Amino acid sequence: MSPSAVQATICGVSCFVKATSVGWIRAAEVVKVRDWSARLHAVVERAKRTAAETTTKKFVVQSLYPLPNRKGQPYSKSGWGSVWQDAMWEWISTIDAEAAEALRAERAQSAATRKDRSMGAWTSGYSIAEHEAFFSTLDIRPAAITTKLERRSADAYDFAAHANPSTTHRHYDRRKAKRAAATE
Repeated sequence: MSPSAVQATICGVSCFVKATSVGWIRAAEVVKVRDWSARLHAVVERAKRTAAETTTKKFVVQSLYPLPNRKGQPYSKSGWGSVWQDAMWEWISTIDAEAAEALRAERAQSAATRKDRSMGAWTSGYSIAEHEAFFSTLDIRPAAITTKLERRSADAYDFAAHANPSTTHRHYDRRKAKRAAATE
């Protein structure tokens, strides 16, 4: 596998990725342009809004990052994982009554534990990660690429941004049924 360097520039409508792959023969530079959907554009605009517009705190930390933590810095891996799990709890509890009850119980126990540290750790026994609707951030890219392949989008391989289409099929193609057109 060849080492590669990637540099990304984000602007209002597209993301420009300059990738340099150092192969066995020579280095090649490819500029890949990723257009944003209207939904992604709306999410980025919403994230750009300052915290001062959405909070009642007296002091608000300004940040260069679209999704900063409380100190205005980017999330650590574990911090982002915690935020993602909280978001999944909230979303799944809107569609599943059992998950909603487990979330209420977890919050009540967490509040009680904060008041009385001697209680120790408690878990409801309900694992949100085992719910059928749960997905991790690592599932998003394969799902997007699979959707492009299912729709037979002309730009599916450009969207995946692999130099070799077999890489896309080996690692990201999660279609249940693969269709082929007739020859006549």
